Amino acid sequence: MPFHKIKLCIIHPNLKCGGSEKFISIMCNNISTDIFEVELYVLDGTESFYQIKNPQVKITVFAIKNVRKSLFKILMIIKKSKPDILLTASNHLNLFLGIFKFLLPKKLKLVARESSIISINSKRSKYGKPYGWLTKKFYKNIDHIICQSVYMQKDLIKNYRIKEKSTVIIYNPVEEIIPQKSLNVSNHKIEHKFFTVARLSPEKGVDRILQSLALLDIDFTFHIIGDGEEKNNLQQLTIKFGLHEKVFFEGQKLHPYENMYDADLFLIGSHYEGFPNVLLEAGALGIPVAGFNSPGGISEIIKEGINGFLADNNNIRSLADTIYKALNYDFNRQFIVDQTKEKFSAKKITLQLENYLCNIYQSNFAD
Repeated sequence: MPFHKIKLCIIHPNLKCGGSEKFISIMCNNISTDIFEVELYVLDGTESFYQIKNPQVKITVFAIKNVRKSLFKILMIIKKSKPDILLTASNHLNLFLGIFKFLLPKKLKLVARESSIISINSKRSKYGKPYGWLTKKFYKNIDHIICQSVYMQKDLIKNYRIKEKSTVIIYNPVEEIIPQKSLNVSNHKIEHKFFTVARLSPEKGVDRILQSLALLDIDFTFHIIGDGEEKNNLQQLTIKFGLHEKVFFEGQKLHPYENMYDADLFLIGSHYEGFPNVLLEAGALGIPVAGFNSPGGISEIIKEGINGFLADNNNIRSLADTIYKALNYDFNRQFIVDQTKEKFSAKKITLQLENYLCNIYQSNFAD
């Protein structure tokens, strides 16, 4: 261990509701302040969703809504703070700092946590081609990249010329969630209960779930927790498919799993995912999953017959059949909870991150 605290500077665009933002909050709330002196800078702190409860983390917020306008402020932060390690966890901020890495102090180590499958995300983006070109040219300037999944690591190495030795796989953490009810849920209920927690945007594929549910010949309710630009379109789909009396739009919630502890299944329709926190949270409650085997980290979390089943990607009928299969399978819900805690607990993942950052610091100090 170092003879003095490692000064860790974290810069993030915002603390709105999202996977990267949740990671930042969990990390800041669990990191050892005996080892690290932590400063968190939130570029746009006007609409924070997550809270940092660790009193030892120094938090500074600004009102910079566009990352492109943040360079001067970031350089001033670094000049004043003089950190040993600069950590970012947002794809576009990672790239931004990769482009301007030459302006950062030479001894400062830039560590980026990747938040997406870039090759897929770029294809779906309005500015995909220039974004992909910039990533290929400048992402290699980042000293160390934390990947959420094996799939993500391979994507960076294959498509963006990132050296494997500069990457590490550290899975997302999940905080313990205490169920309000028994884990024993009958597979033979008259009315089944499904839910999803997702941003209502095209890549999350909630429309694919609705199409599959329309094929089911059972009584059920489906609760959609989240908000986004696709909400109106999804509401229209429920009318089109005759599901409007079965589907409930719950909106964005600070505690999304409240009243969902007795759900039969968590459903995920994403076209791709880095390493979805929502599946870890479902696992922490012992709730099995049915979803598509889409690109990314989903298949690294869901193990067939253990904590869920995955359907052929883009096959609507396959997901409907998978839901039937999962409803008729006797999952050991306590085992799902135990396995999730063993693999992904906030304590374990934060310790892995701490060790990784300590190694980076010690290597840099030795140089």
